[in-house]
Amino acid sequence: MAEDEKKIHSQEVNLLLLQIADGHQPAFNSLVAMHWKRVFSHAMTYVQCYTIAEELTQDVFLKIWQYREKLTEILHFDDYLFIVSRNLLISAIRKKIDSASIEPSTEHSETLWLPDQQMEMKELHSLILKGVDALSPQQQQVFKLGKMEGLSYDQIAESMQITKRTVRFHMALALNSLRIYIHQHNTKHLLAGLVLLLCLNKG
Repeated sequence: MAEDEKKIHSQEVNLLLLQIADGHQPAFNSLVAMHWKRVFSHAMTYVQCYTIAEELTQDVFLKIWQYREKLTEILHFDDYLFIVSRNLLISAIRKKIDSASIEPSTEHSETLWLPDQQMEMKELHSLILKGVDALSPQQQQVFKLGKMEGLSYDQIAESMQITKRTVRFHMALALNSLRIYIHQHNTKHLLAGLVLLLCLNKG
């Protein structure tokens, strides 16, 4: 897109945002039509399921409509849209992971995870555990207490008899090492692995 076209597009979006903030439904419909494909593609990257991606895309725009009064404060709508969609997608994935340790236990979870997706997430989960085994002893302990047992940094510091700052340091090192490990061993599903790593909270 040329610079002049970008400027015109930005002006059009800003005008729509002002109209939407006033509750103008047609303006909202125009905004949805303008950005639907982008958000949907983003969702498909995460969940790899058309139906779920479609539902999540609807949720993203519903969230924007619900908080439309705030749109007048938005300087860069593309950045705002990305943040809203990312947060909803990660929240959805966290709920999936929290559901019986990635095992489908209900009819709903079975529709949420197709068999091949279940296998992929199990493989990624197993890969992360192997990566944890490769960490230094202190990084392992911090990661397991924080991400698998759900302890706060304060609780970890008390348990390990170290400072909270040291806990943060070892957690940062552990997460960075695991990102590198996932990248080296599973580049095909790197994004899904990183999201799983972010959301992981049980062993």
